[in-house]
Amino acid sequence: MPNLFLPVAPMILIPSQLIGANLGEDVTLVCNLESYPRSVTYWVIAGGIVIITNNKYQVIKEPSDSPSSYKVKLKLLIRDLRPQDFGSYTCVAKNSLGETEGTISLYEKPRPSTTESEENYYFGTKSISNEIVKDETHPIADNIKLGMSNIPYKPAAERNERREEVERQLITSNTHQTDILSKAEASGSISINVEQCFIIIFSAYLYFYQLLMNE
Repeated sequence: MPNLFLPVAPMILIPSQLIGANLGEDVTLVCNLESYPRSVTYWVIAGGIVIITNNKYQVIKEPSDSPSSYKVKLKLLIRDLRPQDFGSYTCVAKNSLGETEGTISLYEKPRPSTTESEENYYFGTKSISNEIVKDETHPIADNIKLGMSNIPYKPAAERNERREEVERQLITSNTHQTDILSKAEASGSISINVEQCFIIIFSAYLYFYQLLMNE
């Protein structure tokens, strides 16, 4: 039949009658037409207004992928979508054998809601893609060191040397204290030198505490 070019009333096949797009995008609507003799074609919007090529629209009519000359593609390019551009668009075809039309609905794609993004975040993700972000963990020993970051860490050998030094200081302090008490008893001034002994003992323990804090 197609090879003989027998008369064919217009027939329209629409690949998709519902198309979603975002604001600001360009979108192309397509109607596939079969007819012979060739049809007069045009696009209309709501209210029966015929669309013509201008800065907003481009009406395109091109041969179909099929070699048959009675098939064409009707296209409508809509540039820079605005809210008023969403709605119904109708392609119309007429020849001596009849008339037909097909309607395509253009709608705005819904945007992801803020609530969904927040829920994804609170479930431990860093993004809507639910990419699992590796959690930074530390061993218990590291956590202890992090909690005591104000105290510098020293090797065991150095800590042992510190302890030995403290012990020597305490022995020296005790020896000095004993000498002072002995002299005080001999001179009869024990009441005065007790205060001095207390100061020496307190200083020794304060020094001992500071050395421990520096380990």
